[in-house]
Amino acid sequence: KTQEQLYKDQPTYKARVLLGEWVASHDTIFTNINLISNYEFKAPIAYLDPAYSIGGDNSALCVLERLDNKFYAFIFQEKLPASDPRVLNTIKTILENLNVHTLYI
Repeated sequence: KTQEQLYKDQPTYKARVLLGEWVASHDTIFTNINLISNYEFKAPIAYLDPAYSIGGDNSALCVLERLDNKFYAFIFQEKLPASDPRVLNTIKTILENLNVHTLYI
């Protein structure tokens, strides 16, 4: 199961990706996110969860940006730990290419 499926009913999970950057109700965090490939990020934040499953051997990166009342997101998940050199390189590339200015772990 994905992280969202496992914890979707926990408001604290839905809010934790924001980490005080934006104020939004827990219902709007997932329902107002637009997952589109042609959106150009200007100054997004990123949230890295190095072990999104109980086994601790998975990585998830979510790049988020708020524009007016909409949220735009890019999500990367890998079945390898965040400490794996391949995953670290991919995360570094994503952060550079999407102009991420703040990374939360």
